[in-house]
Amino acid sequence: MAASFRALLGMAAQNASGYGLITTENRIHSCKPACGEIHQLLILVVMKYYLTSACVLSALWLAACTTSPTTKAAPEAGSTPLAVAPVVRDSVTGTVAYRERIALPPAAVVRLQLQDVSRQDVAATIIDSVTIRPDGKQVPIPFTLRYDPARIQENSTYSVQARITVNGNLLFINDVSYPVITRGNPKQVQMMLRWAQ
Repeated sequence: MAASFRALLGMAAQNASGYGLITTENRIHSCKPACGEIHQLLILVVMKYYLTSACVLSALWLAACTTSPTTKAAPEAGSTPLAVAPVVRDSVTGTVAYRERIALPPAAVVRLQLQDVSRQDVAATIIDSVTIRPDGKQVPIPFTLRYDPARIQENSTYSVQARITVNGNLLFINDVSYPVITRGNPKQVQMMLRWAQ
């Protein structure tokens, strides 16, 4: 670059001398402005070169760091997407009543459970439960208990338990078993509760 710079200075001096702009005596002195302009021109060229290089490198770096969004592969022709099988639900329905000719208090709560009572030596397994607040309605009170048929064992025994409480105090309860679903038992029952006081 120094050799090129000196060559440019020589050419500028020759051109200036040819046109009578500078003499031999003041050639070096009068060349200073022209040399300064050439020096500034060279600085601009160098700066432009490095700026262009920096822009190119930045663009390459951004392109390398940018990741394209992932796309899901399209299903193959003729293939069938896997579908989630819905859970089949069945139910035990019925009513709860009692023989006593008394009205249910407004605070009465009816609780029912569908239980697996196959094993006598352990507590019953609760399949489903429901809490009903009659809010002034009287017996018979309808109910629905739901279950998954796939979890029902044909050799197991299932029954419905019911009780009516008022402010936490037991008022009515079933004193007989109401088997359902398996062993030829129905899925609809009319439960008659006994006075527990």
